[in-house]
This record gives sequence, C-alpha cells and structure tokens, in this order.
Amino acid sequence: MTIVAISPQLPCANPNNAGAKYVHFVEQAWGTRDCIFYVPDGDSSRRAARGQLVPRHDFVGGRPRRERWAHVLRLTVNVVLPILGPPNYLGGVVFRRDVRRAISGAVIVDLQWEEVGTILPFVRGMNPSARIVCTLHDVLSQRFSRSRDRATTPLRRLRWAWAAMLARRLEQALMRRADEVVVLSEKDRGLLPPGRARVHVVNPPLAPDEPPSGRTPEPGTMLFVAALYRWDNAEGLAWFITECLPLIKRRVPSAKLRVAGAGAGLELRSLAAAQGVELLDFVEDLAPLYAQAAVVVVPLLHGAGTKFKVIDALVTGVPVVTTSVGAEGIGTELHYAGVMDQAVEFAERVVDVLENSVHFEQRAREAQNWAMAHYGREQFLASMERIYAMGEQRA
Repeated sequence: MTIVAISPQLPCANPNNAGAKYVHFVEQAWGTRDCIFYVPDGDSSRRAARGQLVPRHDFVGGRPRRERWAHVLRLTVNVVLPILGPPNYLGGVVFRRDVRRAISGAVIVDLQWEEVGTILPFVRGMNPSARIVCTLHDVLSQRFSRSRDRATTPLRRLRWAWAAMLARRLEQALMRRADEVVVLSEKDRGLLPPGRARVHVVNPPLAPDEPPSGRTPEPGTMLFVAALYRWDNAEGLAWFITECLPLIKRRVPSAKLRVAGAGAGLELRSLAAAQGVELLDFVEDLAPLYAQAAVVVVPLLHGAGTKFKVIDALVTGVPVVTTSVGAEGIGTELHYAGVMDQAVEFAERVVDVLENSVHFEQRAREAQNWAMAHYGREQFLASMERIYAMGEQRA
C-alpha cells in the first residue's frame, strides 16, 4: 500500500512545533509501508536536502526559490486568499511529473493541515480511486473568526471576516469531497459542517509509556513552552509579561519565569529582558524544566486547535494555569489549577499555586492520571488503524 503525504512539515524526531510533532507520530504509525512525502515549502526542502529532517520514506522536495519574490508572493496570497498554504503547493501538484506520478499510484493521499486541503479537487482528478484523508490541525474558521472579533480597526475586521468566510467554504468542500477528516478534539468536530466525509477525533500520543516521576519543583518557578515565531504564542507571552507578571512579583518577589521556545522577535526579547524573564530558545529536552517548574502558564488569548503544550504539561504532572482558549478541547476545568481569561484573575491563581503547592500538586497528579489514559500511544495506534485501514498490513 502506497501513501502519499502532502504536508508543509516533514516528520522529525525532535520538532520545534506541535504540527511537525503530530506528522511525526502519524509517520511512525505507518511503519515500514511505502510512503512518499511531498513538502513544497523551500525552507523545509532545503533542510531535508541537508539531511536534517529526512524521513524513513521517500521524499520529494520543492525547488529553491528566490527568497525576495517568494516572500512577496506569500504576503500577497496571505492577504487575498488566506486559506491557502505556500503558493507553490498547487504548482507542484499540477506541474511536477514525479508528484503527479506518485499521487496517481497512491492508495491513500494524506493531506496534512486544512490549508493543504485546497488542492483536494486536483488530487481527486489525478486519482479518483484514492482514499483521501485530510487532517485539520485546527479549524481555520474558528481561528479567523476570533481574529475578526479581536481586530482593532475596520480594515482588519474586514480582512479577517473575509478569511473566516473562505475558511467556512473550504470546510464545507472538504466535508463533501474527502473520505476521512481528522480533527484533534471533540470541540473541533463540533465546529465542522455536515458532509459525506467520516470525521475522526484523534488524541495525539503525547503521554509517555510511564508517567514522569521525581518532580523537584523550585519555589516560585513558572514555565511557558511555545514556538514564539507563532504570533498567538508571542502575543500571549507579551500579555503575561506586561499584565500578569508584575502582579505576581508583587505578591511573590522571588517568582521567575522561564520560556522555552524558538523564534522570539526583538521586541519580545527586549520586553523579556526588562522584566527579568529567562528566554531559553529551543530546548531539546524539556523534562528537566517540567520537573523544576512549580507551575506551567499557558496565557493564550486567541487561536484554535488543540494545544499540545497544555497536554505536555498535564502528562508531566505540573499544575497548569491557562485561559479558556488554552484549555478548550482538553478535559475540563477540574484538570487545571485555573482557567482564567482576565489578567488579575490569572495572576492571582498563579500566586495561589506558588503559595499553596501541596494542594495544587495533588490536583495535578489526578490530572496526570487522566491525561496518561487519554493521550497514550495504544489509543493513537488504534485510531490510525481505523482511519487508514491498515491493520491487516501491520508488521
């Protein structure tokens, strides 16, 4: 059985973002069966060519582009058609002979991310008999609608309203034309329109085989883990540093914030330095940071999808204070030390955790037991068997 995966990210063992981590989990579940990855984005292609991200299966990369024109084209597409992925996705599928040949011979075509679903009609035309699976890492109509509601100018509101309308139409088309649609929470399933596609809720396998133990939390230590090149993570961190951190330090002068994640811009770095925040950039092994943290904060103001960073914290047994956006689709409020959307309340709950660690550590252990059961490897493999119908081929 040949699977062709079309994705903006390649699977790699230690990715720096949640989407690439999920692609890695899926690729592992496919095992030794024939698989071809097509990644048209130039940056990913060049990293793969240098051997940094090459998967176990065949790989077809995009051609290098002139960065200046690529940047201009990407900005233009993002404004006019914000639901599209990298502009050369469609060109690669339509004009590249090797990609067309791979798609026409595939039993399954796997489209990762909703944006990649825009090429589904072309894939169907090349291979009418293939089973097409489309994974929505988040539901774009929700993401864009929230951006519209938070827009501060009429022009921005209009832009995000346009994007939300296009995303809803895309989701309707995917539900009509795909065979299987994968989402990562029941919340996201509820956002989709009706259609012929079978919708599967998959819990990512973020829990280790054995629960982490030996926590030695350092008093006053807060931790935030996020890819800071994503604007929603960067915005949430800036909000926490400016609105919450001064309130926390007023009550707990020894409190300190560590941030693990690549991509912080100059403005965010200056803000962090002014407030004594420790920016660690990308950290390959997060286990020691989780073990030392007295509390994990996930101060997301908007966005969509299932936040892997929240699940990662829950399975390590650390008390988590987050917002309703951070917690949505992951358990209930009982699994968190606090779910707060206002800066004063958020800061007060973090202080409560820092000052009453015994109570919140017990609640965190109960949440850990729940997360270990819901996000383990075996349930994920069972989901992959159902979606890709490959149980009879398991090695």
